[in-house]
Amino acid sequence: MQKVRAYILFHSSLFGASIAISIFIGLYYMWRSQEFSTTAIGFAYLFTPLLMQYFIYELRNRGVYYFYYNLGINKVQLWASTLIFNLIIAGLITFISWLGYTLIV
Repeated sequence: MQKVRAYILFHSSLFGASIAISIFIGLYYMWRSQEFSTTAIGFAYLFTPLLMQYFIYELRNRGVYYFYYNLGINKVQLWASTLIFNLIIAGLITFISWLGYTLIV
């Protein structure tokens, strides 16, 4: 149970900023292409948390990994969980946008 809380803590630290940046990237894409596409937000969310994790935890705060390592979670497990979490959230965003599109059209 302690590991699950550690994963939730790790992903919650990245989630808010990642979703905000992904929405901004998706809105920028919609502005440039002149068409409405929430799939762009889902696609942007695939890479935004990974880049944020790299810049925040690999380059800036390397010591944070020791906290998770002491809980029994190594760096590879954190990267893998981030990738899996991103795929789930991006899939949900894409599915919801597809569902909304099919209901509207």
